[in-house]
Amino acid sequence: MSVVCGSTEKTKFMVVGKCDVTTTIAIQGKNTDKMDDFCYVGSVVSNNSSRDNEIRTRLVKDNSVFKRLNNIWKEKEFST
Repeated sequence: MSVVCGSTEKTKFMVVGKCDVTTTIAIQGKNTDKMDDFCYVGSVVSNNSSRDNEIRTRLVKDNSVFKRLNNIWKEKEFST
């Protein structure tokens, strides 16, 4: 089987489901890393279909934005 790949260092794989896979995948003689979760278009995808990491990540991002907005809202120029 032939695989065309731009960067073997960046190529990773993830097994989804309850199976325990010990197989390694090699591209151009280099083993790829197995991932438990990754970020794709701003969402966290997990191999066990859990949304815990996604929720935790969004809460951290939202909290950071609200802290910055709170500083803006407290400025005297914007007071009513």
